[in-house]
Amino acid sequence: ARAYLVRARAGMGMLQHGHRGAEMVCVLKGAYTDRGEVHGPGDFAENDESVDHTLTATGDGECICLIAAEATVVPHDWIGRLLQAFAGI
Repeated sequence: ARAYLVRARAGMGMLQHGHRGAEMVCVLKGAYTDRGEVHGPGDFAENDESVDHTLTATGDGECICLIAAEATVVPHDWIGRLLQAFAGI
């Protein structure tokens, strides 16, 4: 299992990706959209291997999330694979 603290400015999105296991996201500050749903402070979201998605920070300020994942993500493009190689996500 891995845990990440992710901070993003409003309008910033993560690259499209899938999963090799379960992922839990807890919003600590701000908000993000994912597959048409808005998640705000205190919200939890759970994703599994069937989910391909992109999280996008929304609102006026930054979004900070705590993410716990059973395994690394599955990036869908070369830039994501490059980031994965260097960041280990």
